[in-house]
Amino acid sequence: MIVAPSSAVEGQTVTYSYHVTNTGQVALTNLVVTDDRLGVIALPSTNLAPGGATSALVTYTIVAADLPSPLVNTATMTGTPPFGPLLNATDAATVTFASQPALAVTKTVTPELGLW
Repeated sequence: MIVAPSSAVEGQTVTYSYHVTNTGQVALTNLVVTDDRLGVIALPSTNLAPGGATSALVTYTIVAADLPSPLVNTATMTGTPPFGPLLNATDAATVTFASQPALAVTKTVTPELGLW
């Protein structure tokens, strides 16, 4: 999983990229990617031949509740081989916040004329 940009501010939209590759030697079916913050990610293909790949993009707008930095998402992928247990893999992406709250105040004094 990749996120761009990796640094953002409140109100900015970031894009998460999910890329699933079947690195095994048998076909996989029923592929599901679940992001712990964004839920189930819709894949264009949920079945992959050996060496096959599929990708998805999801956008997200940074909100105040995501503060303070960093925002970490974890994606878990599961797939069903023709035999044996369910396969799974995980990956994470982090967004840090580019700006931090700040405050400044300036006070000046102007003497009033004629008060001597």
